[in-house]
Amino acid sequence: MNDRKQALESLRDKVAAGTAEGFNGNSDFSKGLPLSNQAALAYDAFHGSLDAAKALHDAVVPERPCGITFVGSYGATVTFPPTWETMSVTWSNENPARAWLLAILEALISETPKEKK
Repeated sequence: MNDRKQALESLRDKVAAGTAEGFNGNSDFSKGLPLSNQAALAYDAFHGSLDAAKALHDAVVPERPCGITFVGSYGATVTFPPTWETMSVTWSNENPARAWLLAILEALISETPKEKK
């Protein structure tokens, strides 16, 4: 497995577990946004900022539209439809911005090419 994919999976697992570790500027979401900005947006999304989640989405996966279903006090479910190359992605969390962050991470993981042997 390549390093980028491993780092994204590790960060996704931490976010899903509710741990804010990993937003240290080394979290490379790629696609042109400076690392410090990516980390700041991810950190803010983790802590509930929908504006940060949208900004991160627009910066790193703008070509992947998403649907957000808010389910009252239970949070939200975020779904990215499939593309020709990737499966659909769905994440739910009691924190809607965190659900969006998790969906972004999963979309990036699914788009990361497999390491060639």
